[in-house]
Amino acid sequence: MVKFYDKGLRFSCQQCGNCCSLEEGDIYISFEDVVAITEYLGITEKRFEEEYLQIRDRFYVVKQNGENGPCIFLTEDRTCSIYPVRPYQCRTFPFWKENLTSKKTWDDLKKFCSGIGIGKLFTKSEIDDKVTRDLKRFKESLQWMEK
Repeated sequence: MVKFYDKGLRFSCQQCGNCCSLEEGDIYISFEDVVAITEYLGITEKRFEEEYLQIRDRFYVVKQNGENGPCIFLTEDRTCSIYPVRPYQCRTFPFWKENLTSKKTWDDLKKFCSGIGIGKLFTKSEIDDKVTRDLKRFKESLQWMEK
C-alpha cells in the first residue's frame, strides 16, 4: 500500500512544549517508562505513582497541571523536566498513527509543531517502526494496569 510518507519525512524536535500542552492529550505510561523516570528522579515507583500518575480509562497516565492543562513535567519555560527519559509516547511524537493518516493531516500538524519538515529525514521503515512500537507500548500500558 502506497503511503504519503514512502519517501520519508523530516522532523527535529524544537523542544517548544506544544505537544506537552495538548488539552485532549493523555500520556500513557508503560512500566519501562516508570523504571527510567524513577531512576532519573531518584524516587520510588510508589512515590512516582502517587505524585505523577493518575488512572484514566483503566490506564496510568501522566498527570496534567490543572484540568486539561499541560503535562506535569512541562516547566514554566516550556521545557520537559525529564526530557532524557521522557515517556516513549513522547519520544515517538509526531510519528503517531493518527498523525500519519494523510498528507493533509501531517501538513496541518506543521501549524502546531515547528519541527515538522526540518532536520533528520526519517525513512518509511523508521516511521513505521515508531508507530508499531508506540502501539505496542500503549498495549503494555494496559497490561501493566491489569497486574
